[in-house]
Amino acid sequence: MIHHISIPAQNPRHVAEIIAELFNNNYCAPFPSNPGSYITFAGDKYGTLIEVYPLGTDNDPRKRR
Repeated sequence: MIHHISIPAQNPRHVAEIIAELFNNNYCAPFPSNPGSYITFAGDKYGTLIEVYPLGTDNDPRKRR
């Protein structure tokens, strides 16, 4: 089971860093699929990750065609 969450934030890097600290992992990285986005990994057995996008990002996959 994979837990995959996407959230918007005014400061995506800062939010991703805080989430990484909460995961006791301190690992986040730029997420290249959307400029200005970051991803953080929980490092758990479920593959949990959280993508943090800039506010106002339209993440509708139907519009990526």
